[in-house]
Amino acid sequence: MSKKENDITRFLDEEGRIKKYPAKESNKRLVIEYLSGKFEENRIYSEKEVNAIINKWHTFNDYFI
Repeated sequence: MSKKENDITRFLDEEGRIKKYPAKESNKRLVIEYLSGKFEENRIYSEKEVNAIINKWHTFNDYFI
């Protein structure tokens, strides 16, 4: 795991999904960067595909971004 991922482990469950969205702005940035890593570079996603990826990588039922 990279240093950034280690910094956000308290926000992740055992499967690497986001379990809590941080209140602190600097931690929010780390979580968003982590989530952005789940997308392929130079690929255009449909809204449905974006929603599916976001849903896969968080454990709560509300969008947080």
